[in-house]
Amino acid sequence: MTVEIEQANTIAIERLMSARPILKGIATAREVIPGMKDNLFLHAGPPIEWARMSGPLRGAVIGAMLFEGIAKSEAEATSMVERGEVEFDSCHHHGAVGPMAGVTSASMKVYVVEMPSMATSRFPISMRVMEKSCVTVRTAKKC
Repeated sequence: MTVEIEQANTIAIERLMSARPILKGIATAREVIPGMKDNLFLHAGPPIEWARMSGPLRGAVIGAMLFEGIAKSEAEATSMVERGEVEFDSCHHHGAVGPMAGVTSASMKVYVVEMPSMATSRFPISMRVMEKSCVTVRTAKKC
């Protein structure tokens, strides 16, 4: 098993070192993330329900709902979530990557980046890098 891990690590490092990202522009998540819609909030990690979300993740969801203007207060946002008026999904289900308790919502700005050396995906890969923004990587095939 150690040999398999070492081989996988070698491949991963080679791919990282050969990557040549090219910044192509800025767009909203809605424009470049497949399946993104106004009431969808993407998070890191596997699928999770509101009841099982950590406090920081819940806070990020509430903050994103306020940012999007679909709720006017924390109480209203929480009530909307509990009534099922918003949806959650894993970033990776949409070709995206997100850090820990970060959330990506429809109108958040994203960087559009092409990765010609990683011909592995036709849809964006998104990673939040700062409040209210994320990085989107376009590649030719799914990684």
